[in-house]
Amino acid sequence: MLGRNAEVVDDTADTALALAEEEGAGVAAAHADDVVVGSNNLVGPGLGELAGDVAAELLRYLSDAPLRRRGTAATNKVEAFNGFSQWLGFGNRGVITDNDPVEQEKVMKFNALLTNAVVFHNALDIAEIVRQLLEEGWEIDPEELARISPYLTGHINRFGEYSTHELGIQPEAYDPKLDVDFTPLRAEDPAAGFTAAA
Repeated sequence: MLGRNAEVVDDTADTALALAEEEGAGVAAAHADDVVVGSNNLVGPGLGELAGDVAAELLRYLSDAPLRRRGTAATNKVEAFNGFSQWLGFGNRGVITDNDPVEQEKVMKFNALLTNAVVFHNALDIAEIVRQLLEEGWEIDPEELARISPYLTGHINRFGEYSTHELGIQPEAYDPKLDVDFTPLRAEDPAAGFTAAA
């Protein structure tokens, strides 16, 4: 959201990069005072423009409580996923020892695939339990259900038995229907139910 003069900011970025490339990091750092003060060089006005825009966005963020809640909720979800992914990537304590970028990428992609598969499996298990409770006559509170995390680990035996005889068995069709009305959560606050779901 570069406001008043995006061209000046773009030109400033190009000039700053050229300055760093031509003169080296030490000399570019020496010019930092000129840049920040905004003297008559080409870099100063653009950084002032950019700093003003960043400050405006920061003030907007600080003064907007719902925006902060959404940002915190999103951060919590990402951190919970990363923690779960790290827990699943238990081999060698999650450290990738190979220096080959191709091999590193393979390890990371495999771990992401494994994590997503286990999250999906957990979600299916949670949905099945909710269906059973509904059939038994229980009333499911959407707020409580929204706080259940799919990053459950208690039932996973990472070092356990891995049976391959079930690979040829075709699973039942996935049923996405869950008879719980989540519309009250959507009406209250877009971030409701996500802040404590880790």
